[in-house]
Amino acid sequence: MVITSEKGKTQVHTNGHGELLVNVSTKDVAKFKAKGWVHYSDFGAKGDGKTDDIDAIAASHAFANQQGLVVKADEGATYYIGGKERTALIQTDTDFGTAAFIIDDPINS
Repeated sequence: MVITSEKGKTQVHTNGHGELLVNVSTKDVAKFKAKGWVHYSDFGAKGDGKTDDIDAIAASHAFANQQGLVVKADEGATYYIGGKERTALIQTDTDFGTAAFIIDDPINS
């Protein structure tokens, strides 16, 4: 995973090798540090129970780990995690609130 902080908008995408590329705008870096936390939706998670949110979840935690921030799930969201090979490393406090998670693990289905 590569995390940058450049002009433009905060966005998460993968390159041709499947690596997760995360850019957090300089404005958002300041905002997140001032609040002390980030939401999964700040990194593009939909929380609709259908869209695979694993990239946004992994990016949220990677950035939070780097900055020492709390991660908060969006209230009432349902996050779908598909079978993509991606790991979210959680090293800071996380508040799942009322969110739900659907984990689709085709290997163990």
